[in-house]
Amino acid sequence: MRRHVKEFHNEEGSSDGHSQQQHICPEEGCGKAFRYLSKLKKHMDSHVKLDYVDVICCEPGCMKHFTNADCLKAHVRTCHRHVQCPICGTQQLRKNLKRHLRIHESQPAVEKIKCHFPGCLHTFSRKSNLNKHIRAVHLELRPFMCRFAGCGLRFPYRHVRDNHEKSGAHTYVEQFRSRPRGGRKRKEVGSVESLLRKRIAAAPNEISPFRNVTYHHLHRLLSGDGPD
Repeated sequence: MRRHVKEFHNEEGSSDGHSQQQHICPEEGCGKAFRYLSKLKKHMDSHVKLDYVDVICCEPGCMKHFTNADCLKAHVRTCHRHVQCPICGTQQLRKNLKRHLRIHESQPAVEKIKCHFPGCLHTFSRKSNLNKHIRAVHLELRPFMCRFAGCGLRFPYRHVRDNHEKSGAHTYVEQFRSRPRGGRKRKEVGSVESLLRKRIAAAPNEISPFRNVTYHHLHRLLSGDGPD
């Protein structure tokens, strides 16, 4: 107890006027003064030497280490502060702004090509698309013909022709003769009515050999009364 009083409170027991002595904090920029040395020592513990303590960025996904608070503040200011792009108005990280602006430089504004026919308001990004539009709409050219025999429809675009062929507009009566498969039994043939009702899409330019077969002719073939 005496040692503690002598070490920390010796100035309190002095009667020669040293109790009024001011103890100034030596930390740069602080300058606080204390009457007792013990108070000054306790105050000195509040000054953390950040030069020797790691500081961590707490931004999600970052967690970078820095040697002092100033470096951390500069990192947050340059890397984690969003700024608005002056061209498109999107929010970008300050560190990514230059890279984002280069995207706008590499993508110049596309000038729309207007159709020169009177009354037409269509615009196109490519001249090739404009030429297709002129041939199909204004010149009414139909270079793509349906490949089904006997159809004869023509279309301005290939994809329109293909959609037409896939739409099921062309059908034919399915061939009803069953084919032998190795040692398996022949598949039984259904009734004449079911054969006539069952229709599937035919391949382009393919003509079914049974397109002109009548109901009575099919009945004779199935019953065995047909010609040898």
